[in-house]
Amino acid sequence: MKTVSSRKTLTYLMLAIAIVGGVLLGSLTARIALGPHFGHYQSRYLNQQKLNYVGPSGLQTSFCHCRMNDGICPCTSQSQNPSYDHEIWSQLEAIAPTKFAAKQVSQTIMEATGFNTIEPQRSEGGGRLGYGGKSTFLDGTLEELFLVYKRPKMRVRALFARRQDPTKALLIVTPGSWSTSEHIMGLKDDDYHLGMGRHFFEKGIDVVAFDHGSNGHIEALANVIAIVEGTQIFGLWARSVCDLMSRLDIRRKYERVVLYGLSRGGRTAEYISALCTGFDLVISGDHFIADQYHSYHWNSMWSAKYLKYNSWFLHRVPLAGRLTKPDLMHAAKSPMAYTIYEKRQPKIRETIGSEFHFYNELEGNRRWRFIFKKVKKHVPELEQIERMIAGSWTGIRGSGLLSRRPQK
Repeated sequence: MKTVSSRKTLTYLMLAIAIVGGVLLGSLTARIALGPHFGHYQSRYLNQQKLNYVGPSGLQTSFCHCRMNDGICPCTSQSQNPSYDHEIWSQLEAIAPTKFAAKQVSQTIMEATGFNTIEPQRSEGGGRLGYGGKSTFLDGTLEELFLVYKRPKMRVRALFARRQDPTKALLIVTPGSWSTSEHIMGLKDDDYHLGMGRHFFEKGIDVVAFDHGSNGHIEALANVIAIVEGTQIFGLWARSVCDLMSRLDIRRKYERVVLYGLSRGGRTAEYISALCTGFDLVISGDHFIADQYHSYHWNSMWSAKYLKYNSWFLHRVPLAGRLTKPDLMHAAKSPMAYTIYEKRQPKIRETIGSEFHFYNELEGNRRWRFIFKKVKKHVPELEQIERMIAGSWTGIRGSGLLSRRPQK
């Protein structure tokens, strides 16, 4: 009997020791230094624990930078060492952009976008001009045009609203993502472009509205096709605008030609300005990112949201780490106006102030201007744009910029 009692006592004692040991081990788990890449493959259980993070703080955020797995963010780390994801991002962040001379920048952008590899080439007249439907539009006509290319084997569509006798001014619009030329011309319910094409046509201004990708994911697929064929989708979009201007002899027919792009279209407009001439003004709407090619897509809160748009960063030759925003600004062949929120200018100035002088004056022969928006919405400022199309800066607040770089 005594032996059985002793065995029971020993069993209870061992069970108590195991329970206490388990509690102690659990309390110490948070302090265990795991391997350097453990954070990339941690289990659901460990993800749910409130473990101490003693490594770099770059990913300490409630926002998940990578693909969620079973409701858990797998790219945080429970290690004394950074996670695998953080290591990769740190390498990207450490890439220092190489400064180019203006001529080198233009050549680099041309190579990156495949501008000169697109066929038919510019020396052959550019994309073949095709015609679609034509109908009455207000007091003029609306015609469907196509620029047809052999390489990549694609065509780019545009709607051209004009009067029999051309007006003095023409507005060319390259759209942002998730929009179409029909939205811009007011043929569909208004989206964030506010039917601006119809609005300006009613004001007596002829309008060309392009279809440069109507879906962010389709844009990405189109870019992959273009890359495989030795070109790039931004290069094709730029060529479509430049080729249409040549095919229709736009410069001879209009006193003023203004190019406008909102959101993603703002970036397209910047590329177009760097790749061909002929505009009295290029307006980049709501897309001035001061560190655009250094860190914007690579190591910021925006990464998970925007990396899916591969056309923004996948080029024939890398621009990330090789190009700065001031490089792109200096490469522009036409005067540039960037619409921004006034409260953002101090941060922008902090980032690019070493490259530009800032003046509280828009008048005069300025190559670059910041236009302060009146409305805190991601939409075109129609009244401001109308004045800019006319070449007037009256009633518009903003800053004029002068380059600090040595001028020839």
